Amino acid sequence: MPEPAPSPVIPGEVLLHICCGPCATWPVRQLREAGSRPVGFWYNPNVHPYREYMLRLQSCRAMAAAVGLPLEVRDDYALRDYLTRVLPFGAGPERCSECYRIRLEATARKAQEIGLGAISTTLLVSPYQQHERLAAVARQVAAECGLSFVYQDWRAGFRQGRVESRALGLYHQGYCGCVFSEFERYAPGDKRPVREGRS
Repeated sequence: MPEPAPSPVIPGEVLLHICCGPCATWPVRQLREAGSRPVGFWYNPNVHPYREYMLRLQSCRAMAAAVGLPLEVRDDYALRDYLTRVLPFGAGPERCSECYRIRLEATARKAQEIGLGAISTTLLVSPYQQHERLAAVARQVAAECGLSFVYQDWRAGFRQGRVESRALGLYHQGYCGCVFSEFERYAPGDKRPVREGRS
């Protein structure tokens, strides 16, 4: 899959899907420095278990408050719906594509609802995500909804974002979020690399 080309950062408001507080610190700063006004959006029904979900949501809210980021929250823990959509894809990379699609479709609908014309996602900062696959799904979802997708490769700022988020006292997770990545991270004797793992 070819490396996606960066898109021009769109002046004005961009609805930024947030996977977690730590991953948001760098993209929010970069968007602001480029002249955009990001609005955060939390929707992550993939995160398991519920206690982990709540820790990440609290961390997201704390980050938003600390940096003055407007935040939209869709706090319905739709784990059953999420599993219904991803289980048919098994353990292959298409499972992650569907997970990206679920969250980005919700982001696009929220952008339409509140009158924003562009979306992006903090998942683009993580070296553990399937970056090109993620960008392709995001671009497709945005096009289907008549929106622009703001693509930037923020991975170079991943470590700096971690430093900044630790300074804010934010919770840092150890795996991507879904029950599959939790198993791959913590199962005894299962030491496979988690390339779709930690965010």
